[in-house]
Amino acid sequence: MELKLTRTQGIMRSARYVLWLVLFAVSIEVAVRVDDWITFRAPIFKNFNQESLVETDALGKRGKPYAHYLKWKLNSLGFRGPELRPDGLRIGTVGSSETFGLYESIDHEWPRELEQSLNSRPGPVRIEVVNFAFAGMLVSTFEKRLPEFIQLTSPQVVIIYPSIVGELYRTGNFGPKPKANGKTPTPPASELRIKYRAETIFKNNAPHWLIDWLRERRALRVFADTPLVMERAPDSLLDTFREDIKRVIFGLRADGVVPVLVTHATYFGPRLDSHETPMMINWRQFYPMLKEEGFLDMEARANAILKEIALSEHLILIDAAAKMPEGGEFFADFVHFTDRGSRLFSELIAGRLQCLRQQGTECLADARTQPSQPKSPHSFQ
Repeated sequence: MELKLTRTQGIMRSARYVLWLVLFAVSIEVAVRVDDWITFRAPIFKNFNQESLVETDALGKRGKPYAHYLKWKLNSLGFRGPELRPDGLRIGTVGSSETFGLYESIDHEWPRELEQSLNSRPGPVRIEVVNFAFAGMLVSTFEKRLPEFIQLTSPQVVIIYPSIVGELYRTGNFGPKPKANGKTPTPPASELRIKYRAETIFKNNAPHWLIDWLRERRALRVFADTPLVMERAPDSLLDTFREDIKRVIFGLRADGVVPVLVTHATYFGPRLDSHETPMMINWRQFYPMLKEEGFLDMEARANAILKEIALSEHLILIDAAAKMPEGGEFFADFVHFTDRGSRLFSELIAGRLQCLRQQGTECLADARTQPSQPKSPHSFQ
C-alpha cells in the first residue's frame, strides 16, 4: 500500500512539474505576443513573420502596402522606405534581399544609404531612392512588375543589382526531394514566436564555432535530401539570366528610364579559401542543388554577362564585385551587408552617379540608347 501511494505521489509530482513547465512556456509566449502588439501592433492570434511583408496576385509576390515586421516597414505602395515625395529626381533599385535589406540597422540598407550619400554632395537636384526589392525577387519577377512600378513611381533611373542564385530553383528536377506523401509542406497555422526570440539570443551569444557546427549539421541533412547535384550551373541558366537582364533594360528604356548595372558582390574572394568553407556551406544549404565549388564560378559568369551587356548596350556599370572587400567586416553572411558594407557599397554607386545632383539625367545621356530587342525566355523544362 505504501509503495502504491509513493508511486502515485511520484506521478502527481511529475505531472505538476510538467504543468508548471507548460504554464511557464505559455506565459512566455503570451508575453512575447503582447510585446509584439505593443511594439509593432502585430496581430496577437495570427502569425507574425517575414511573410507578413508580401502579398500574392496574378503576377506573383509583391510588397504588401503598409506591411511591417520587426524593423522592416513598407510604405503605402508596398516598398520599403518612406512615402514618396512629389519632387526631385527618382531612382529605383532592383534586387533581392541584399537590396531590400536584412542585417543592417534601420535606414542603413544600401538604397537608403545611397539616397543620403547622393544628397550630401553639392548640387541643386534633390535625389529620392525607391527600394523596389523584396526577398527572393528574380530579374524575371521585376520584369513582370516593371509596368506597374513605372506607373506608380515614375523613376528616371533604375539601378539593377541582380542575384543569380535564386535562378537555381528554375533548373528543373534538381533540389531537395519531395516528402514521402508528395505534398508541399505548408506553414503551421500558428507559430511559436518565442522560437524566433530564442534563436536570436542564441546567435548573438553562442560561440562562432558552435554556430558553424550546428549549421554544418543542418546543411548535411539538407544535402542528404538532395539526390541530384550539379557540379556547375548550366549554360542555359546563364543564358536565361542574360535575356532577363536585357528584357528589363529594353523595358526601362522604352519608358525613358536610364538603367544602371551593378555586379554582384559576395563575402568570398575569387577562390574559396579553407577558412571560408563554413560560410559557403551555410550558403549552399539554401541552394543544395549546386556543389560548393560551383557558386563562385556561377557568380563570376553572371558578372561577366553584366559587363558584356553594359559594353554592348552602352550602359553604366559599377563593378562592386571587384571593389567590395571580402569578409565579415562588410558582409554579415555570404551576400548580405553589414552597416559598414552597406555604406561602402552605396558610396561606390554614389561616386559614379554624383553628376545627377548637378545635371540630372542629362549626364547619363549615353545610357539612353535603345538596345536590341531581347529574345523570348529560355525554358529549363
